[in-house]
Amino acid sequence: MAARDAIQARIQQLDNAAPSVGSWQRGGSSLFYLETAPEATVASLMVRDADGQSRTLLDPKTLEQGTSHAAIDSYAPSWDGRLVIAGVSLGGSKNSTIHIIETATGRMLPDAITRTQYAGPSWRDDSKSFYDSRQQQPLPGAPPAVRARAHLCAYWCNNS
Repeated sequence: MAARDAIQARIQQLDNAAPSVGSWQRGGSSLFYLETAPEATVASLMVRDADGQSRTLLDPKTLEQGTSHAAIDSYAPSWDGRLVIAGVSLGGSKNSTIHIIETATGRMLPDAITRTQYAGPSWRDDSKSFYDSRQQQPLPGAPPAVRARAHLCAYWCNNS
C-alpha cells in the first residue's frame, strides 16, 4: 500500500508540474491560447507576441461576482491580432458575456455584450467589427421557446 501511495503522489506531482496549454489561434503575428496554471481550476487567455514573450490578456478570476466563478467559454482574435473577443460565463452557466480586449495593452474595452450563450463570434475582414448571435431579451411571462430565440448581430469596435 505504501508503494502505491508513493506512486500516486509522484504522478500528482508530475501532473501539477507544468501548465496545461491549448486552443491555439493566430491573429496577426501573435499566438493566442488558453493556459491553466498548475493547481488552477480555470484557464486564462494568453498571448505570445512575435518576440516570443507570453503574457496574460484575461484572467477570468477578475470577472468573478460573489461566489460565482468565471470561466472563458470561447475567444477569437481579430485577423490583424490587435483585438480579441473573449466570452466569459459565471457559475458554469455558459450564458456568456463577450468582452473585447486590446492585445497591445491588455485593456478591456468598455462594451460588454450579454446573452451570448453558445455564441461563435466571427471577425469581419476589417478586424474592427464582428458578427455574433445574441439571445433576445426575455419578456416577463414569455414561454421558454420564445426566450431561447437568438438573433445575428453585428458589432463595431471603436478603439482607434
